[in-house]
Amino acid sequence: MTSTERVDNVMARKPVDRHPVIPLFMRYAAKLANVPYSEYCKDYRKLVASDMKTYELFGYDMVSVISDAFREAYDLGAEVEFPYDDTPYCKEHLLKEYSDLNKIQTVDIPESERMLDRIKGVELFRKELGNSVPILGWVEGAFAEACDLRGVQTALMDTIDNPDFLFELLDKLV
Repeated sequence: MTSTERVDNVMARKPVDRHPVIPLFMRYAAKLANVPYSEYCKDYRKLVASDMKTYELFGYDMVSVISDAFREAYDLGAEVEFPYDDTPYCKEHLLKEYSDLNKIQTVDIPESERMLDRIKGVELFRKELGNSVPILGWVEGAFAEACDLRGVQTALMDTIDNPDFLFELLDKLV
């Protein structure tokens, strides 16, 4: 059974020869390939090359283009810091005040920087692996993205203090 068949069967609740193995190596892959994590996060070619090393070493069932939680936030205008060999973080949250909601604009993906980088990563994986191995993309869920744009504590407080604002934000993000 191929990895694609295995994953497809699990999703269809059909029998499989074994459970699919779907690790998220990310930092380990970058370390294994001797790539600074900031470069792994910002350059799909380095992400794919790094993940291909772990895939070739371990032979698991699905590769991924996951690197960090801030791709969408970055393209929406949040100030994201990329420490040289560490995980990116939101240095300055985009939505500090309720009035900042108008900062959320539709992103033109082909003109974006980081979201388009992820799509290019999927394309490169497909070129490298064909259809034999599924590729896990990643899009932040609406509430996770709200947390990225407001800060976790602030977004959680919004559920109590201003749920109407939060619902409007979630609608925009969806």
